[in-house]
Amino acid sequence: MKKCGYCGRDNADDALHCLACGTGLNLRQSAAVPKPNILVRLAVFLRSLGRTQKICILSSGSFVLCVAAFIGSIYLHRPRMSEAQVISIANAAAITNGFFLAEYDSPHAKFEPWKHDHTWTVMYGLKITLPWAPPLPARRSAHGAPSHFFVIVSDKTGRSIFGIPGAIVGSANVLPPPPGVKIWPMRNKAQNDTNIN
Repeated sequence: MKKCGYCGRDNADDALHCLACGTGLNLRQSAAVPKPNILVRLAVFLRSLGRTQKICILSSGSFVLCVAAFIGSIYLHRPRMSEAQVISIANAAAITNGFFLAEYDSPHAKFEPWKHDHTWTVMYGLKITLPWAPPLPARRSAHGAPSHFFVIVSDKTGRSIFGIPGAIVGSANVLPPPPGVKIWPMRNKAQNDTNIN
């Protein structure tokens, strides 16, 4: 008996075609299709590629992996603290350093997981007198009431670092650093006898 490779029905030994579906019963055609070996096919495909093609595929794959890792690192690092908690910590640091928050606009907090080890940056901007608005009172904030200052808050520990563009002032030390000293992220550019070129 010949078994049809298409429908699986038995036919007579001398039959050339299946009586049920009409498929040819030639042994070569009715033989079961071998399962493809993916590793063998992949090896043959890689051997058929030229050196330039291999380099292009490798560099493209590396680029895609790097982009996927970067995007994954951004979306996997969710902040532990809320924006309200961060602004509360930043306001306390600003008040401790002698700033009057009434002289500044409402702060904006930005979470930066990929920059400075999962920190929030809270920016403060000085209120501007508008021509049609009443004049603002004299400024009383520390450091001459700079137009901008920021507070960096760690999302892991809640520790804050107070900063003024041009220098960073820690919450424990209110005085700015000595002139010419490089402190992250900017340099104090005031000149004296020790740092004149």
